[in-house]
Amino acid sequence: MVTEQLKQAYEAAQKLSPKDQDMLAKKILEEIEEQEWDELVTSPESKAFLKKLTEETKAQIEAGEIEVGGFDCVEEDPSDVLYGFSKG
Repeated sequence: MVTEQLKQAYEAAQKLSPKDQDMLAKKILEEIEEQEWDELVTSPESKAFLKKLTEETKAQIEAGEIEVGGFDCVEEDPSDVLYGFSKG
């Protein structure tokens, strides 16, 4: 199902140069992807998962299992920790 307005936009886009059509298509696809991402992260399932993750992280911080800080506080190269690389 295509709306009348989308049909008009498509007809107008056909009059553009191929370069401009590609640029317009890229923008449209990026907008659709962003909308899909927004819907994903605002879903009830995602919100519940993030809430659970936040609660678990707070509990680990309170238990001393995690220190609050950034990568500049890490003695090892963060990529070594994340990807399992060893300098030894």
